[in-house]
Amino acid sequence: MNVHAMSICSLLRLFQVNPTNPVSQGSAEMVLNADDQRLMVKVARKYYEEEMTQAAIAEFYGVSRQKVQRLLDQGKKDGIVRISIRPPLHLHEKLESDLESLYGLREAVVVDTELCGIPGMVRTSIGIGAAEYLLKILKDNLKITISWGETLLCMAKALVRCSVAKKTKNITVIQGLGFVSEPSIDSHSCEIVNLIAGVLDAKKYLLSAPGIAATHEAREVFLSDPNVSEVLQIARCADVAFLGIGTLTPDTMIIKKNDSISWSEMKALKDRGAVGDIALRYYDKDGRLVPSVVDKRVVGLALDELRNIKTVVGVAGGLEKVEAIRGALTGKLIDVLVTDCFTARELLLLQSGETVCHD
Repeated sequence: MNVHAMSICSLLRLFQVNPTNPVSQGSAEMVLNADDQRLMVKVARKYYEEEMTQAAIAEFYGVSRQKVQRLLDQGKKDGIVRISIRPPLHLHEKLESDLESLYGLREAVVVDTELCGIPGMVRTSIGIGAAEYLLKILKDNLKITISWGETLLCMAKALVRCSVAKKTKNITVIQGLGFVSEPSIDSHSCEIVNLIAGVLDAKKYLLSAPGIAATHEAREVFLSDPNVSEVLQIARCADVAFLGIGTLTPDTMIIKKNDSISWSEMKALKDRGAVGDIALRYYDKDGRLVPSVVDKRVVGLALDELRNIKTVVGVAGGLEKVEAIRGALTGKLIDVLVTDCFTARELLLLQSGETVCHD
């Protein structure tokens, strides 16, 4: 499928922070001293290059979120942040059709990226592709369930940067997994829903519960809450789900952002054959659930419930995720895959039985 032919997000946005650019003449909106100019550059790097949220940046530098927003706005006006736009270098219809054929996918979306070794760039490119796909399938009364993950956050941010020309009514965006960081700050799962609902002028349903409860008993208490059970029931009945795909490594976000699961617990899952997760449900190379005490603490949709949603879109890429993505494809956990060209080639080589070399 060629999503690059679309008119809204078919151009790859590259954010460049230029600390040496002088303040543009005639810009009177905000007069900055030298300290604020230095802070502007730091804030811009955190937001555009490291993909931190504005709330996290504000907390990191001890300033208000409003000041962060003003500095980002002023950075664009003054040329500190430059947005350059260029068409994608290549289209990948052949990779898409091969993925669809070999893995039985309903649809594959393969985006171009020049730098397979830089995760931030890969996530940004895939996020734009996923945003394009969402806009393509958007229609009145669509119900969208969202999980969490850095690439899904990139998708949401790509939607924010796009002008959504397609007018739709009665869109619903539902959080299918509890929050994955402290509830007092923006978590990816909540923020993604908020951003997408805001762009689409949609009704939103948020889960007021952690993604992983402290104990199985605590999880049962959360699930017995009428508000939580209502949101999950609405999520089960969605028309489409957009899901991130995670790996089992010490630097994965669930380890860094949440103390509800330890590396020793994750390593135990890995030792039992887990290769990846979707919505914190860990599965093996064949896409089968790996039972564990962790699974009994998750507040969110189960793998079978996600699989039963009419269209399940996996949004993930990067060579480090190939095994996890392949497991999801083998287990028919997703119907649509949005990924990058390097990951697509790797998946095809593995499925065809060829030896894959990493240069």
